[in-house]
Amino acid sequence: MNSASFYYTGDGFGSEGPRAWYKDPLYAFVTIEPSGQIIIEGKQSQFMSPTPTDKKHPDAPRLSASISNRKESFTCKKIIDTNKTVAVMGCK
Repeated sequence: MNSASFYYTGDGFGSEGPRAWYKDPLYAFVTIEPSGQIIIEGKQSQFMSPTPTDKKHPDAPRLSASISNRKESFTCKKIIDTNKTVAVMGCK
């Protein structure tokens, strides 16, 4: 997954103009397992000063300088066509 260097806060709320810069770039590793698991391993950082909280951004409590780790599951149905080949379809 691509990296990010700042969160756009709007004028007057960022550490530099409208941008609240992260101390470290944010990115994530995404692993798709054949067993039906998607694993996201995210990077954690901090906002550089002055932070959105320091600048009293109205949504500061919900802003995060991180990408959360998570696991999701998916399933696929196997469909056999008339040529006896297997195609994977219907993933969700």
